[in-house]
Amino acid sequence: MLQGYLAKTWQTALTKCGVKRDNASNTMTYLFKQIWNTLFQQLWDTRNHILHNTPNCYSTAESNNLDSKLLWYSENRYRLFTHGDADLADFDRDNIEQMGRKLKRKWVQHLDRLHKVFTLESKNLKEGQRTLTNIQRTRRPPNQRSKARARTRRQQRDQLAMARRKSKQSRLQVTITKRVPTTIQDREEQ
Repeated sequence: MLQGYLAKTWQTALTKCGVKRDNASNTMTYLFKQIWNTLFQQLWDTRNHILHNTPNCYSTAESNNLDSKLLWYSENRYRLFTHGDADLADFDRDNIEQMGRKLKRKWVQHLDRLHKVFTLESKNLKEGQRTLTNIQRTRRPPNQRSKARARTRRQQRDQLAMARRKSKQSRLQVTITKRVPTTIQDREEQ
C-alpha cells in the first residue's frame, strides 16, 4: 500500500512535464480520483456496507437487547416511573420493531435516567425528605396524621357549636328583654 502525502507541487510538476496550465487542475482532479478508486474505494464501500446495510452479529445482538429492555420498561412502567412519566414507556412490540437502533438506544437511555430519578425520589421520601408540593406540611407518621386531622375536625366542630350557642343566647336575651317589661310604664306601653 502506498504511504505518504500528495504534494501540492504536483500541479507545477505537471506543467513542467508539458501539461497545459489550464488542464493541470483537471489532470490533478483525475489523478486524485484514480488514486482514490484504485486504493481506497473498495475498502470504503465494504466498510459502509457492513456499517449501514448488513445486519451483522453485533447490531443484531444490540437490537435484541434494546428490544428486551424497552419491553421490560413497558410492562413494568407503573412500578418503575412516576405516574406522570409512565405513559412515556407505553410501547408495544410493533412500535419497537419499527424503531431503528439509534432511536431504541436513545429511548433506553431516557428511560434509564427516569427510572434512576424515580428510585432516588422514592428513597428520599422513605427517609423523610419532603417534596416541593408538600414542603409546608408537618411531618408526622400516617397514624398520627389521621389522629391530628380528627382532632382538628373535632375542635372545629366544637368551636362552631359554641359560636352557634352564643349567637342563640344573645338572640334569646334580646327577645327576652323586649318581651318582659320591667316597670309599670313598660307594661302600660305594651
